[in-house]
Amino acid sequence: MSNKIEVKPDKFRLVKLLKEVNDGKLKIPIFQREFEWDKKQMLDLFDSLKQGYPIGSLLLWEPLTQIRHFEKIGPYTIKSEKQDYSYILDGFQRVSTLFGVLTNPKNFNGEIEESELNDFSFFYDLKDEEFVPYTKSNAKKIHLIPLHVLTDTFSLLIYFDDLRYNIEDENESHLYITRARVLATTLIDYEISYLQIKGGDIQSAVDIFSRVNSKGTKISMDWMVSALSYVKGSFLLADEISKLLNELEQYNYGELKRDTIINCIKTASGKPYFDVNVENLAQESSFPSLSKNTIDNIKKAIEFLYKECKIIDYKLLPYDTQLIFVTEFFRLKEPNKKDIDELKKWIWKTSYTNYFTIYSLSKQRKAFKNFKEYIEGKVDNIFYVSNSNEEFLTSSFPKDYRINFGSVRVKSTLLFMLNRYYNCNKKLNNRDNEYDTGQLQLNYINPTQKVIGNLIIKEEIIDISKPQNHSKNLIDDILDATLINNTSEQFFISREIIDCFTSNKMEKGIELRINLIKKQEQIFVEELGVIYNN
Repeated sequence: MSNKIEVKPDKFRLVKLLKEVNDGKLKIPIFQREFEWDKKQMLDLFDSLKQGYPIGSLLLWEPLTQIRHFEKIGPYTIKSEKQDYSYILDGFQRVSTLFGVLTNPKNFNGEIEESELNDFSFFYDLKDEEFVPYTKSNAKKIHLIPLHVLTDTFSLLIYFDDLRYNIEDENESHLYITRARVLATTLIDYEISYLQIKGGDIQSAVDIFSRVNSKGTKISMDWMVSALSYVKGSFLLADEISKLLNELEQYNYGELKRDTIINCIKTASGKPYFDVNVENLAQESSFPSLSKNTIDNIKKAIEFLYKECKIIDYKLLPYDTQLIFVTEFFRLKEPNKKDIDELKKWIWKTSYTNYFTIYSLSKQRKAFKNFKEYIEGKVDNIFYVSNSNEEFLTSSFPKDYRINFGSVRVKSTLLFMLNRYYNCNKKLNNRDNEYDTGQLQLNYINPTQKVIGNLIIKEEIIDISKPQNHSKNLIDDILDATLINNTSEQFFISREIIDCFTSNKMEKGIELRINLIKKQEQIFVEELGVIYNN
């Protein structure tokens, strides 16, 4: 079967679009979820049609593999046995509005949700020349014409007869008839542009959509997969992922990428995610149970990252691939203390050595195989080494030492400082149980410099991605705590640094503190068997 993709721009008249939907030639895939437009958005759409304004192109897809779709569009349920149909990737809200409003319920042969008809009932006020929504009083006014009448020639002629009969002033009825005819012609002849994609797989459709969509909106991969794996009234992957992300808010991982969760599920099938065809996997009968089990293991993996590694926010996770591997660990084994310690070292080493960027895909396959074999007790080293002479070293720290959450190297240092903070805090307070990390705030001694040497980590409930500036009281608090409780190790403070800060030699103090952090970090990294790169 060819996987060649054809992309063709075209356009059709509005009435042709309505017929295509009515005949079942255009389908709504289930990943589009529910109709969300409010009445104002629907009214604005028709006002654009009246003015002849463009309403944006539709994106239609005719894939090689059929996916699940909705039978209901607006209040109408469309049953069709046609096999040669396309899916609406972009334009669901617009198409639903147009079909729901402009379809005459008296002429529709399928099922109608009577309770929803009024939501899709709109009128054109021939007197004031504006579109208005349904109300009980509007339905009785002769100068308000239902929009579905405008695209139905027979109904329109009957409406004209009613106008002539009910309006005594011939000039007034003639004016209304003229306005109705002009609007009817505008609607019937209105041309809608569309881009037709033929062939390709789910990933191709996602990529094309993200490139051509003018609003920058993305189709989420999990909704596409849901369309393949959907079982009515049962399993919908996208909903399961949404539930998971809500639960992960307690660990500050609510912004975890949905595609990363998909990759965890793919990897749980036994191969690294980049070697798994998600379309084939999603159509297997075991896919729902595989997904649910993986979601449970993702929770365990994130709890481990949060509590054991102090990766207390998704923004601090160096690599999403680390989560995929750790999830696989919990799938294959209930780790003991030795496993946890080794897994923590693996997190540190893969973070500091750019483990997932220096390896090619072939080496990543070998690393994944080695990782699984360690879990199964077949090898002793969890950390893959391609040859016995291979050495690992840290990437160099950015020269300006600025806080940048896009840098794995910076994240590694932040995590080192976080762990030092918590370990010292645990000792200081004689805590035997796991320290409840919560959220931390990044505080700066000097508000003008957002660099590592200027950073003080203190407990506060606040988003770490939004550092706050503080007054000199912060310096006093830290110095007091250092002198009273001997917490210099916790805050990376020395007597010389204290003297610089108290004598207003801020630049010198920050420089000394950077060097102290680097010195302590080097000791830590070298204990992992990694060469520290200055």
